[in-house]
Amino acid sequence: MKNIAIALLALFALVACGPVTIKSLKQRPVGTLTFEVDQRYQDVYRKILAQTRKCYLHKPIDEQLIIKDIRNNKAKTGHITLAYVYAMQPEQIFITIDTISLDENKTSVKIWYASRQYKKQINAIPQWVEDDSELCVS
Repeated sequence: MKNIAIALLALFALVACGPVTIKSLKQRPVGTLTFEVDQRYQDVYRKILAQTRKCYLHKPIDEQLIIKDIRNNKAKTGHITLAYVYAMQPEQIFITIDTISLDENKTSVKIWYASRQYKKQINAIPQWVEDDSELCVS
């Protein structure tokens, strides 16, 4: 009975917090990281997406993790979102990444994250792009 009460309290806590949307994360992030790199935005986008999938989709977790990605070649932008999906709850976005072409060979990357626990992981992203690192930080 005690376990059921704890589970219900946890569920109510999730509902009370409400869904973390891209808009709400960008408006009230726990942290951000912005950097520029002398590479084409398509290459930067592909590196981040591939490494994000490698580092996050194979982690043993209790929740379902999803990675959504959208690339707009006309606007020369890319967007990657990582979210947890809990049973019968809206997805909870915890990281969102925008890549924007500044010119043919220069890209701006901006990352927003929802919890301090992701700071080390976020700090690895520039290494993925600039050094072709495959470092997955937990």
